[in-house]
Amino acid sequence: MENDIHTLDNLFYKIGKNCDIADNVIIGKNPKIGNNVRICSGTIIGDNVKIYDGAIIGTDPQHLKFNTNDKTKVIIGDNVTIREYVTINRSTNKEYPTIIGDGCYLMSYSHVSHDTILGKKVILTNSVQIGGHSFIDDYSNIGGGTLIHQRTSIGKHVMVGLGSIIYKDIIPFTLLRGRDKELKTTINKVGIERNYDKNKTQHIKSILDMLKSNKVYDEKIKVLNSIGSKESIEIYNFIINSKRNILFK
Repeated sequence: MENDIHTLDNLFYKIGKNCDIADNVIIGKNPKIGNNVRICSGTIIGDNVKIYDGAIIGTDPQHLKFNTNDKTKVIIGDNVTIREYVTINRSTNKEYPTIIGDGCYLMSYSHVSHDTILGKKVILTNSVQIGGHSFIDDYSNIGGGTLIHQRTSIGKHVMVGLGSIIYKDIIPFTLLRGRDKELKTTINKVGIERNYDKNKTQHIKSILDMLKSNKVYDEKIKVLNSIGSKESIEIYNFIINSKRNILFK
């Protein structure tokens, strides 16, 4: 499929050369799709989405029990950027699609596995690899080369340092750095300050400091639940709903 209308920045045709766009694909307004892009059946793409050369979207999930006749989906939100050679799999479940939220930026060679959900304005830097059934909440930024185990949850406003291996859930508003057993978490001060005022940032820091204290775990959870702010409730709900345990030290 080819369309010779260029964008103003001259980087894209609206739909470039040698693209393979299947039947049963929905594409919103003002798409900018590069060359050699493959978009598979069951893909729904929002408005103002940029897809760079070589990206492959909506392929069958990499799951041994998946029935290739199942009509599952991947949904891409509005204002999403998908860079070169990104791969995104459809879900394994007809009722719950793979989702890329509004405003996400997926850099080159990143991979989003089946049944994964990215919230709004999530950034995956180069070569991030996400296992199936994972969840990354709004405004989180995942450093290059990070490996995320299947069924892992990462909260809002989390910053993950490059090359990390994530095998447990990550509390909202934190910064994760280090490798393997040396992984450490602190407050994601820069990320939070982009979206919250000084008082709110200090409040979030006080919550995280309390969770790092020497109090007994159950006592910490009770204190967290009693604070009653929007941010404390966000963290409390994340912790009690964690299925892979929390990485916070």
